[in-house]
Amino acid sequence: MTTNRSGYQIVLHKYGDVLYSGVKSTLKKYVEGLRDLIMKKTDETFLEELLAQWDKHRTAVGMVRDILMYMVRFFFINWTWTIFINNQLQDRNYVPQQKKTPVFDLGIKLFGQEVFHKATLDRIQRLIMSIIRKDRDGEVVADRFLLKNLSQMMLEISKKDIYIPCFENKFLEESRDYFLREAAAFFEKSTATEYLQRVLQRRKEEQDRAARCLDADTKPKIEDVIKDVMIESYKHRIIEKEGSGCIVMLQDWRLDDLKLVFEVL
Repeated sequence: MTTNRSGYQIVLHKYGDVLYSGVKSTLKKYVEGLRDLIMKKTDETFLEELLAQWDKHRTAVGMVRDILMYMVRFFFINWTWTIFINNQLQDRNYVPQQKKTPVFDLGIKLFGQEVFHKATLDRIQRLIMSIIRKDRDGEVVADRFLLKNLSQMMLEISKKDIYIPCFENKFLEESRDYFLREAAAFFEKSTATEYLQRVLQRRKEEQDRAARCLDADTKPKIEDVIKDVMIESYKHRIIEKEGSGCIVMLQDWRLDDLKLVFEVL
């Protein structure tokens, strides 16, 4: 209550700028140490530590925001304390008047600027993509809870400034390269039917990963990568593939295979 009343008095007496600047400076100094703390971790625990520090920071910033609200006044009436809620909060009074970023949003933004710095970004991208690549290769089953939490963290910080440029663009770029190589290698050693089955398998895997772990807007983008790289670039070769293409399917009246062609193309 004392801190709330102090915050109220500071803003009331036109020292809101001093309070806001002090909070910003303190938050900035705090997050400046997070990057080094996280970078000290090994690759095996790096992403988990990143999420742990994010959770602690988010909770702390929420507490700072709540402390700065000057919303409770106490009046002594009939020997009892009655709480009256003042409809003016620091974030609803000083902040909009001075066109400042709300305290909670400021704290989240500072975390993103510090942690998703170029010094750490390459490592973050490399480790996330390593999890996805190993999952695709069947080496390990991806921890989808981890991927989902990382995705949600980046989206909350900023979809435009963090999630898309720091993750989604890299994800789509590396996925395109991965499936280009796989399509080229697999098509040559498989029948047309086997290749089509692989395409459907990959499409389903990527749809499931996107639906469970990533932003909704990422799902159609990774689907487009599969369609472009594994289907569009091979559709004529699927039809004409010697010994197993559509021409052979029609000659031998392989209805199940033809249905597969129709589904994919």
